[in-house]
Amino acid sequence: MKKYITIILFLLALQVGHAQTPETIVKQGSYTVTGMDTLIAIQSVTLKPNTWLKSGSNVTITVLGNSTAEYPYEAITLSDENYIFTRSYQKGMTSFNASTSKEGDVLESVTYFDGLGRPMQRMALKASDDVKDIVTHVSYDDYGRQDKEWLPYPEPTGSIGSYRGNVETPTQQYYQSNYGSDFTGLSTGNVNAYSQKEFEPSPLNRIMEQGAPGKDWKVGNGHEIEFGYESNAANEVRRYKVTLSFSNNTYTPTLVADGHYGADELYKNITRDENHSNGTNHTTEEFTDKQGRVVLKRTHNNGDHDTYYVYDDYGNLTYVLPPKVLHDSSISSTELSELCYQYRYDHRNRLVEKKIPGKGWEHIVYNKLDQPIMTQDANLDAQNKWLFTKYDAFGRVAYTGLVNSSGSRTTHQGNADGTSVQFVSGSTSSTSVGGTSVHYSGNGSVYPTSGITELHTINYYDRYVDSNGLSVPSSVLGQSTASGNALKGLATVSKVWVLTTNDWITTITGYDTKGRAVYNASKNNYLSTIDVVETRLDFGGKAIETKATHTKGSDLAIVTTDNFTYDHMARLLKQEQTLGGSTETILENTYDGIGQLITKEIGGGLQMVDYDYNVRGWLKQINDPNNLGSDLFAFDINYNTADHGGTALFNGNIAETEWRTANTDGNLKWYRYGYDALNRITSATANSSNYNVSNIDYDKNGNIGTLTRNGWQNGSYSNMDVLDYDYFNSETSNRLYKVRDDGNDGHGFKDSSADDQDYWYDANGNMTKDDNKGISSIAYNHLNLPVSVTLPGGTISYIYDAVGTKLKKTAGSSVTEYAGNYIYENGQLQMFPHPEGYVEPDGSGGYDYVYQYKDIWDNVRLTYSDTDGNGSIDPDTEILREQNYYPYGLEHRGYNNIIQGVKNDFKQYQSQEFTDDLGLNIHEWKYRISDPAIGRFWQIDPLAEDYPYNSTYAFQENKMGMGVELEGLELGNFPFDGSGIARAFESTINKVSNFLGLDKIEPVVEASGDATLGLQAGFKVKAGAVGVDVDVNAINFELVSGQADLTDPLNPDSYTGDHIGNNGDAKFSHSIGATVDVVGYPVVGGDISATYRSEGDANVDGGLYFVAPITETKSRSGGNNTSSLNVPNGPSSDVKTGKQDNFYGVNLGLGATLGLGLNVNLKIGININD
Repeated sequence: MKKYITIILFLLALQVGHAQTPETIVKQGSYTVTGMDTLIAIQSVTLKPNTWLKSGSNVTITVLGNSTAEYPYEAITLSDENYIFTRSYQKGMTSFNASTSKEGDVLESVTYFDGLGRPMQRMALKASDDVKDIVTHVSYDDYGRQDKEWLPYPEPTGSIGSYRGNVETPTQQYYQSNYGSDFTGLSTGNVNAYSQKEFEPSPLNRIMEQGAPGKDWKVGNGHEIEFGYESNAANEVRRYKVTLSFSNNTYTPTLVADGHYGADELYKNITRDENHSNGTNHTTEEFTDKQGRVVLKRTHNNGDHDTYYVYDDYGNLTYVLPPKVLHDSSISSTELSELCYQYRYDHRNRLVEKKIPGKGWEHIVYNKLDQPIMTQDANLDAQNKWLFTKYDAFGRVAYTGLVNSSGSRTTHQGNADGTSVQFVSGSTSSTSVGGTSVHYSGNGSVYPTSGITELHTINYYDRYVDSNGLSVPSSVLGQSTASGNALKGLATVSKVWVLTTNDWITTITGYDTKGRAVYNASKNNYLSTIDVVETRLDFGGKAIETKATHTKGSDLAIVTTDNFTYDHMARLLKQEQTLGGSTETILENTYDGIGQLITKEIGGGLQMVDYDYNVRGWLKQINDPNNLGSDLFAFDINYNTADHGGTALFNGNIAETEWRTANTDGNLKWYRYGYDALNRITSATANSSNYNVSNIDYDKNGNIGTLTRNGWQNGSYSNMDVLDYDYFNSETSNRLYKVRDDGNDGHGFKDSSADDQDYWYDANGNMTKDDNKGISSIAYNHLNLPVSVTLPGGTISYIYDAVGTKLKKTAGSSVTEYAGNYIYENGQLQMFPHPEGYVEPDGSGGYDYVYQYKDIWDNVRLTYSDTDGNGSIDPDTEILREQNYYPYGLEHRGYNNIIQGVKNDFKQYQSQEFTDDLGLNIHEWKYRISDPAIGRFWQIDPLAEDYPYNSTYAFQENKMGMGVELEGLELGNFPFDGSGIARAFESTINKVSNFLGLDKIEPVVEASGDATLGLQAGFKVKAGAVGVDVDVNAINFELVSGQADLTDPLNPDSYTGDHIGNNGDAKFSHSIGATVDVVGYPVVGGDISATYRSEGDANVDGGLYFVAPITETKSRSGGNNTSSLNVPNGPSSDVKTGKQDNFYGVNLGLGATLGLGLNVNLKIGININD
């Protein structure tokens, strides 16, 4: 008698089911079926690898076609406790009616309080993916202190909104079940699904230790953050003071070293991070005086790294002394100029002069309202120029520009003090200012009153004027737009000058009647482009639809329309983009029970990207490198674990990464990282020594001293770079003087200079010459952005607008234009981005969608495109490019170097543009330029004052394992940062996904008439000890009368394929253009023959065949679509999802549009239990 495993798939279009039907169901490997089971979800059901469906089992999976936002509102039940209930309306209504509302019309939360008025339970109602309450337990110790901050969890039981009592155990069970690897060996009662504070035993209740969720961070396990509260010892802290001289209403300080503070004069607060073990490394000490001012911040890396703060008699910060300063009897003038921050104030305590290390003095002039109206840096000072700003009566910036004047700061301040009019007024008529018309009056009465030669920006408010022919329509995507008094207080028109040209960029903004921006039109006279973006918002302010129209000259307009779908908690589920009459699905999102993004389906099913996190919300996996399957790229991140000989780290630093790609060299690769006690990278050891980086050391400011890098050199691997760095003034500077290289110059850094000095800088600290690259000069604009770079092969020149937006780059005969998101080369459109890659012209009037995998640093790692349009990716021909990087951004060479199609460097390391024209080899960030070969920036950090302990030229503070570089400004959190779970509860209430904003994402809907169902399989069979590749015939079946019977083959055709499946997941989903994965089966004996492509003997009795009677029943009135898959008993009739060597897969493609308007693909794949 035959045994069967049956899976029945229901696709429903009616609004049936309970309001608590989950959006998605994900069954982990512990899910085993031996009899019957039923799973019902809104969007999808996923069976993870190692899920078992035993012989004779029957599983019915029902996927409802509508979002939870379309389901009737389920009434809440508030308990008889003290509470505050909050309802946020997402849909317009005069009053709330539970019987007529739908889920998602309102967002609700409740906080229950105890008899003392303390919160005891917080809930985001129906906020989980399966429409359950997300509950956060609040507890207190015996002294009434909240010693534990519990993580939120989805509570499946009890009435919606009701008080759940003590939920400690359910919280622990949830995290033990979903994050088991973070709680290995702990019983449920010991699972620390919370952060915990240990208080000192005193009325001060100061925190002594802070633990985090997870066994490794549990209080008592040695990886807490520790705090100490002391006072200073004698001779522990140097005392600095200033003497002041007063002239021209300005106080000029002089720094004086005044010995040491006496014992117990300062408070000393100590913080030790999670990597601290003993000694002072990984320790920060902060000393404050009795006025609460920070005097010293001391960090440790095998010695003290001190940053001192010095104040004048009025409490103004006058000096900051970074760690590289030698704190001896006195500080030299060279140290003050090259290393220290200096500040001067006027008689009104306004900052009027400042000096950043390595830069000249900067000056600031104020009006009587204490608004800065003129600024000047050292380069402008040498040109007798000032930047100016004029304001309107409400303090809004009216316009900015440039003044030619040789007057000193004190002269200008005196003139400004004598000016009675402080602001300009809007006008319906225009007046010329600096040769440019502005619709403001009183311009000549507001300081500066003369000498204006350039206007840079103009801003208008409250009305539409001077819009260069642009106007706001009366309605936008069905929304009425505001006019007249409704525009009061709103920015309406802005104009930005294109530097060194006669052209302007004019932008007009339109608003709906609620004052929300729904229309933006920009006219760029320099590039001859007009860009219009229209947005349709729902009641809650979410973008439901956007329409972007881009026109350049006489070219046909490029029109893209994006449609967004959200779940009941306003989390983005799907975005579709229509371009040129076709619709592309960029991605569809799936979230877990607490709102974290766990899957993205890319390109209408081209790739399924899975995300996994640890209990602290740190991203730890993008797909699975050890189980690649049909994924093209996978990436692992180890923090507190180490698989490749690294050191486990507990403070958020990345200990190891590993990755694998599906192209020619598909070997597993990895890096393990080393850091010093200040979290600066010191080494990156690869799986082979070919790509090692080592011997990185720093001075106390974080300037690199040495660096060794291995790499590919013309067919072999060697010490590519052995670098030694020198700095100006015998190391008393952050400015780089020379780099020597004892390595090979074929790739990486090239030591091309025999001179003593390699680098030169201007008065603003911008690098102007690099002998190693052969750069003879670099010229900058007033924004410290390069406008020309002269190399031996020619000059690269740049054009920017007045706010620093790059518009054009010319390198020899190559001209690149940056028209917003649209990139042109030599007049031809090259690409424009979407959230998962970019779009490029196909050469025939259409467009191709290109997709990219990125890692945790936002590095582009693998680029691919469905070039043949068959709905899948062939790794051999459709992976366009693979990119892997050293720390600081230099690209690996020597493997996987083939570039299919057009090379695109506009997004590369940390998604920044790479310029290799004329051998320049730099990354162009928004605010600065970095050289990946030496790991530094060309210019001083515009935010240097916020990070005085750090070199003004350092890249990302050298903290490669702790975040990313933010546009050349500062170290920022990873795109997937380390606070996911802790913020998930707040995220659901705020209607925002932690990990995905409202950037453009896009889907495809393809409907065809009669089509075929086809079997296809390419897999490995285990026969004894021999793995054998198998070719399986594809058998096509016509869809006739709504039924397809695979037992009646027609027109067999040969097919050879690859593994089918996504990380072993069997996913059932229902939506337009969705992909449905179900479990398949193999049996021995039958109709389809196997041919063995691998060498070696294999004994398989009979052929392989697939028996899959599939009946698709259509109903336009909303009946069921049922797919039943009967699995005959074979040599092993139990089936298991997953990807192993004995994986069997089959793809059943249903290309017809069913009565419900669906386009469904059934992908089938299993493993046989040996």
